[in-house]
Amino acid sequence: MRVRLDFTQEVPDLVRKELETQFTNYISWHNASPFRFKLETVEPHEPVDLQFTVLVSRLVTSSQQTAGVVLSMIGLSLPVIMASAGAEFVVFFWYFPRVNSVVELSLDPEISGGPYAKIHRVVSSPGFLKSEPRQIARHGQYYFSALKNIFLRLDKMKGGPLSPP
Repeated sequence: MRVRLDFTQEVPDLVRKELETQFTNYISWHNASPFRFKLETVEPHEPVDLQFTVLVSRLVTSSQQTAGVVLSMIGLSLPVIMASAGAEFVVFFWYFPRVNSVVELSLDPEISGGPYAKIHRVVSSPGFLKSEPRQIARHGQYYFSALKNIFLRLDKMKGGPLSPP
């Protein structure tokens, strides 16, 4: 299966580099697995069976980190306040901001068995109380896991061209 990874300008360079690395690592891992269909990366001018386009990626900003701390402190102390006031029920909440990427998948109609459709997936990873490099590294790990899930679904297509011989 011919695959390609592309990015829009909305993806920061450091995130782009991490996701490219994880994409390459996934392909190597996938191709080393026995009884799996093989993946091959292709250049932009070559035909592709499955294209991944990362449309946008957003890291957690310092103001979101601060808001997460303040809101979580309020929300997690609220049950104590309500219980001491004799409330019949208590309410609590927290806010942990996340790193998000929107990925568009385009699968060749011959493989999908239907029209050439684009599917959007959100890859989300924890970003609360993490530095930018740690956010990016963790997001890369979640992207690798998302790739595993996507190709596992393709691998399980019954009777499709991706089924092992």
